[in-house]
Amino acid sequence: MKNTTVTEQELPEIVRHRIDETLASLPASRRSVNPSRLRNRMVLSAVLASSVACLMVVGFTVPSFAEVLREAPVIGSVFKRVGDAPLQSAHEKGIVTEINQSATDQGYEVNITEVLFDGSQLSIGYVLSSDKVLPEQTNPHTYIEINGERLGTYGSSGTGDRIDAYSYAGLVYVFPAATLPESFDFGLTFRQFGDIKGKWAFTFPVKKQTAGNKVIMPMQAKTYGDTTILIEKVSFAATATEIVGRTIQPSAKGEAGLAGLMEFEVVDDKGNRLEQISRTGNGDWFKGLFESVTDLPQSITIRPVRRHQTQFDAATIKGLEITIPVEQTEKLWRK
Repeated sequence: MKNTTVTEQELPEIVRHRIDETLASLPASRRSVNPSRLRNRMVLSAVLASSVACLMVVGFTVPSFAEVLREAPVIGSVFKRVGDAPLQSAHEKGIVTEINQSATDQGYEVNITEVLFDGSQLSIGYVLSSDKVLPEQTNPHTYIEINGERLGTYGSSGTGDRIDAYSYAGLVYVFPAATLPESFDFGLTFRQFGDIKGKWAFTFPVKKQTAGNKVIMPMQAKTYGDTTILIEKVSFAATATEIVGRTIQPSAKGEAGLAGLMEFEVVDDKGNRLEQISRTGNGDWFKGLFESVTDLPQSITIRPVRRHQTQFDAATIKGLEITIPVEQTEKLWRK
């Protein structure tokens, strides 16, 4: 067998970088060994491991050493890694759909790991990776289609976590204004990550997961002055609490987006305020998404607090406040 000597100078930058990162993370007791000797041992181990891998894949194309290292981090579920408590719980309950589709452009690979649609919002997990160091800012720009048609009014946001210098795990949240079908083909195209421009296009089937959701159709209204608030639907889902209703105000007739500009506060029976995620509206109709609940409350109270960034006075807030009782006959999917 031919003897091969690999010096540190011959190693690609990505290899040296990751070895140095590993050395820096070692406890002090283990760093007492001469760094150059330890680095050489790590280099030799990497070469030996690579040689064994080559023997196992004879007859196939062997990827470059840098590509092997780039794929080394085991991400697993993005929902579990960077998701909030509801998404992590959804992953544990097995109600998410694994996708595992990849696309590469400009030397950057995007892998869609999983998706969840609970009727309130779409949550999509992805991993951005490259053999080049990723820029600090990797905020995605997206284009979305449902069954081949561009999605109309919707809100979106995202979050993520850098795995290492070459990989980033991210989440895209989509809050559609319209009601989506029970199942559909979801088209997601990334057009940009920070300053990185390209095209990473995906299409995959999505099915609504509503098992364990609690839906109430109260059709409960409250009037104060010339303003009426009507609550049509309250839904407790895996990732959000959804409030749908109408705002009727004759004196504001003709004002575009009256309902969409109305901001509401939602509080449970114990006084806990649910953080608002998004809100949309069209004419007198509105839909607000608030954080999900772990346990079904005995009731929730919905009150308008401002419009056009103008705070309502205490009398108006109290006059339009609506309390919706919640029957405890069903368990949430998390239970």
